[in-house]
Amino acid sequence: MNWRAFGALVRREIRRGRRSIVSFTLVAAVAISLAALTTPEIAVLPGTLSILAAMLVIFSPLGDLRNDKTLGHLEFDRVLPLSHRTIGAARLLGAAVRTLPIVLLVPPLLIALNRGHAVGLVTLMLLTATPVAAWMLLTAAMWALMAVNIRWNFRGLWWLPLTLVFGPRILISMLPPAAKDALSDVAARIGGAIISFASTAGGSAVAVAVVLAIPVAGFFTAVSLYASGLERYRYDDSAAVPMRTPPPRRELGAIGRGPLLAVTRYCIRLATEQSRRRLVLLVVFVAVLLFGSPVLKDYARLYVRALAALIPGGIALQLGSARARGYLEGMQQLPHPAMTIAGGYLFAIAILAVPGTSVWVLARAVTGEPPTVANVLSLFAWLVMWSWLASVATVWLTSRRTWMIASVSALGLGGWALYARLDRFVHGIATAATSFNTFRLHAGAAFPIILCLALLAGALPLFARALSEYEFRGGAKGSGY
Repeated sequence: MNWRAFGALVRREIRRGRRSIVSFTLVAAVAISLAALTTPEIAVLPGTLSILAAMLVIFSPLGDLRNDKTLGHLEFDRVLPLSHRTIGAARLLGAAVRTLPIVLLVPPLLIALNRGHAVGLVTLMLLTATPVAAWMLLTAAMWALMAVNIRWNFRGLWWLPLTLVFGPRILISMLPPAAKDALSDVAARIGGAIISFASTAGGSAVAVAVVLAIPVAGFFTAVSLYASGLERYRYDDSAAVPMRTPPPRRELGAIGRGPLLAVTRYCIRLATEQSRRRLVLLVVFVAVLLFGSPVLKDYARLYVRALAALIPGGIALQLGSARARGYLEGMQQLPHPAMTIAGGYLFAIAILAVPGTSVWVLARAVTGEPPTVANVLSLFAWLVMWSWLASVATVWLTSRRTWMIASVSALGLGGWALYARLDRFVHGIATAATSFNTFRLHAGAAFPIILCLALLAGALPLFARALSEYEFRGGAKGSGY
């Protein structure tokens, strides 16, 4: 193997993540300082926030891989004079280096929980071993996601997580009662034996060995999947989902009735064209809701609601692909004001929310919640509002703005907690949540409708401004290409 080329690929991956490494390291340093210097009650807050930040570290390498796949940069990797397994191993190792801030983000919570206690050998071991174990497990999860992302399309695997949860339940529900009882007895005996063995010294050693083996096994499995995906990768310039039919002429016909209607029809066509499979599956899940067994109804109920939300949410998905590929620049060239284009997107979301609301109401009716005018209007308002906010965030939100919003929110919560102390801070949050829920119930359908109208009006100029200021940066600084 060409070790110089291998090292260059590792350094390229690390260099792409230098900003995130520095940012999360600074967050960890501040959290450790606050956890060590503030009172034990307050120290829990920065410790908890640092754990949340540790969960976000893995998304930086995942985002870079998604951009490379979307923009076709993986074609460059395919022509390198190295095996695909070597390229995969180099990229995964570089991504593991990028997640090292996790080792510094876990100690703040451990320090906060051990304030006021004697620091012994066991405490030092926990402070050392726990962050390393967390880094290894999260890195293994990141490797798995990266390998799956390059080997398959995440949109095609939307059914997998819930199926893994409900699959055993569905199979067990099909067994006769005697087989269910026997299976329960076997599971109880095996679980008791595992717990008894884990409490021994040998069981602890085996547990440590398992924790160490998971990243190793995950690495080799991920390398194989990554190599397989890189070998099959072909750049598709027709957005996330290839168009199955030629562009219809109804947008051209709508131009005579105004640009707003033309943009609306254009958005609806793209969103529904990319959601054909989801719409077919939605029909299947509705049939399961109506005629399936209780376990199958529980399985289908969640998917029906998710797929119903994705009917208007498909516009946000289409905008994400257009922004990543630079297709939004085509919308900028239209001889219409940005507010008109933004209004077309909003009108399209409102139209697509009608079938989504209908399906959601049906799912509620099957579970015993009768539809009423207030419930239907509330659900329609929530669906339009969240779909519109997701679309606006897709166009407007950047990494810099995300960090600014997260920083201001964290500083606000931290200042409140320092001023009111932790117990009163938690009590205030709980009281505010209870009061809000009570107000929402008493307000009825008026609350989501008024909130939806206010957010729609406030986000409309934000969408227009983001569209007018958009610049495609396919070869952004730090991409490594």
